[in-house]
Amino acid sequence: MNWFGYLSSRVRTGLTLAALTFGTPLAANVNVSAHNAGGIYDPVTLDVEGPELDEATGPNPFADYRLDVTFRRSGREYTVPGYFAACADAADRKCTSGTLWRAHFVPMEAGEWTYRVSFRTGADVVASGDAGEAVVGVDGATGSFNVSAAPRNDVRARGLLQYRGEQYYRWSGNGRPFFKFGVDSPENTLAYSDFDHTPNAKGFRHDWQPHITDFDAQAKSFTWSGGHGKGLLGRFAYLHGAGVNSVSMLLFNVGGDDQNVIPQIMRVSADSYAKLSPADQWSRGVEHDRYDVVKLAQWQRALSYADDLGLQVHFKMQEVENNLFMDGGSLGRERKIYIREMLARFNYFLAVSWNMGEENTQQPEVVRAQAHYIASLDPYDHPLVMQTYPRQKERFRPHLANGSALNGLAMQGATIDFSDMRPDILKWIYASILAGRRVVIGYDELGSAGPGAPIDAGFDLTTLPKKTILSLSEGDIPAGTAAGEPARGLARGAATIAASKEPSSTVQPEVAPTRETYRRHALWNALLAGASGIEVYYGWENPCNDLSCENDRTRAQKFSDGRNAITFFNEYVADRAFGMVADDDLTLARTEYVFADYGKTYVVYTIAGTPATLSLIGQSGRYSVDWYDAVAGGPLRKGSVLEIAGGEAPLEAGSNRSIRNSRFASLGTPPSGGSADWVALVRRIAD
Repeated sequence: MNWFGYLSSRVRTGLTLAALTFGTPLAANVNVSAHNAGGIYDPVTLDVEGPELDEATGPNPFADYRLDVTFRRSGREYTVPGYFAACADAADRKCTSGTLWRAHFVPMEAGEWTYRVSFRTGADVVASGDAGEAVVGVDGATGSFNVSAAPRNDVRARGLLQYRGEQYYRWSGNGRPFFKFGVDSPENTLAYSDFDHTPNAKGFRHDWQPHITDFDAQAKSFTWSGGHGKGLLGRFAYLHGAGVNSVSMLLFNVGGDDQNVIPQIMRVSADSYAKLSPADQWSRGVEHDRYDVVKLAQWQRALSYADDLGLQVHFKMQEVENNLFMDGGSLGRERKIYIREMLARFNYFLAVSWNMGEENTQQPEVVRAQAHYIASLDPYDHPLVMQTYPRQKERFRPHLANGSALNGLAMQGATIDFSDMRPDILKWIYASILAGRRVVIGYDELGSAGPGAPIDAGFDLTTLPKKTILSLSEGDIPAGTAAGEPARGLARGAATIAASKEPSSTVQPEVAPTRETYRRHALWNALLAGASGIEVYYGWENPCNDLSCENDRTRAQKFSDGRNAITFFNEYVADRAFGMVADDDLTLARTEYVFADYGKTYVVYTIAGTPATLSLIGQSGRYSVDWYDAVAGGPLRKGSVLEIAGGEAPLEAGSNRSIRNSRFASLGTPPSGGSADWVALVRRIAD
């Protein structure tokens, strides 16, 4: 990778390899070397010179060779899978055969680390788990390297995003919780014209032209093939600058809505592939157990930039249209090879999240086995989540108990006003508590499928590129998909995604759900219910949707509101969130949301002009009252009431009858000159 420098303690073992691979002698001079930028949480890459193989012909490097490297320090050890890289800089050199194998590791401590290489070969040794035969001269190779205590930058200093048995993921470096505000769209982000061998079935391949102007010249080292990738890299830079901290994408959508995200080698030409039925795209269009080394190296280059910026990379490993393709939906040879290849190449990203699949409909025992297999390859306890249909959330229940490898639930909604979100979040929070194991809840596709998060009012629609119309029918879904559940963007019967529909106006009008509704009842609602955050889903009823969108500025207003919400939680809630629960009965107005750690901290989302109140009956002490502008952001400000006291509120002459009778304390009015949406932060300051 482009940021790796050589360690001063570079390890090199010159060996001669004479390995028998299915009766064919292969010989090579073997070098094992560790590359690293030097600090904790900087990924170390171990390069292994092994047998010369080809991605497409001869012995299969993805199925018949298994590289694992175990790293040790202070009595702890971490084993990571390796992969066939063919040659250094395959993204640029476009090599499909070679002798280079790689493994990536993220060191969490300073000092000397040791490693030991396990390199085994045999028929289907990857999927079978058999011991196999040693690759002579490489298997058992050892070495060491040193890691400095100083992280390279603030992103590295945060550390790895990990599950610790709590309701939020934490950063291993600073211990702080992660509050998510991400983009869920477009799901086919990796269907990009600058990636080699990427077809354009249905016309939805991206070029990311609107974001080329966002490309940072300092990111030149993340481009490939003489400057390719600037559009996608510019997109990541824009999202990061806009306050987004997570990006979601599919890793495999053969036979799906878009059909162009393909990590495997294609068997047929791009034109022939586009003409195949969804089922035939899998059965005849691509290899099932051989992967495109060049394309994956280019994916890796681009996505490592997102990781370097500090973005969470949320991978959906499949979608409902194809989750029954590999091994007929089971965990078998094809799926194990796929999972291992993806984790070997991407699991060293600091904040990677593995999603079992969009709208997953696999059987519980398969999901359970698949999750355990992913966890067995991940030594870092990264987020591992499952997503399913809005009305099939009971699929989550078998995975709540102790012993499950899943540690998060990715919710999907169905109502345009987001009224299903709070009940969903609270139901599954309490279900996880009753099961004896807290899981992290994210609301990753919210709202109804059609509008999702509409284009911001006032956006110039004439600037949007035109894409072809995508027509979907129920025949696009393979046999075995749950009845009565249309795919995202698929109405009952046939549906057409309005990707190239000419807008009736040159400027986007305000449509439901409005920015105000989205801010109040999606964004802040989720956070104040106890969810870890949300991802913005672009819907399919607009000209910049979940498949076609090329310009994320279409949601800039929502990003501004999201930045403000995450800033508030990071700066003023932080660790307090671990002791807080939703309790809207603590305020009188039913339009308000309350998040409370009783007797300590309260967050109340309210609307200017609504009498803001809070019940502190049964609590003692004094509490400060500060206000945060949900639209403008900025520092905390003081309103008309500076402090309130615990216990029953005093009866005051002339006070509102409902307040007087309930003995709720008045929080007063927020500062003048702000927006209509305010957040009251009430904190205990004295006994």
